[in-house]
Amino acid sequence: FVGSGHKQLPASEQERRMLELEKEVKELQRANDILQEALGFFAARRKK
Repeated sequence: FVGSGHKQLPASEQERRMLELEKEVKELQRANDILQEALGFFAARRKK
């Protein structure tokens, strides 16, 4: 945006960055799922 202090990237650079961010989101979601499963596993073991 002009005057916002943020440099606007060329369209191809924006697309590349968007793909990078989408990949990172998927990785973080997968890590979160693994951690939630582990939490459930250890919580169930602790109740015994």
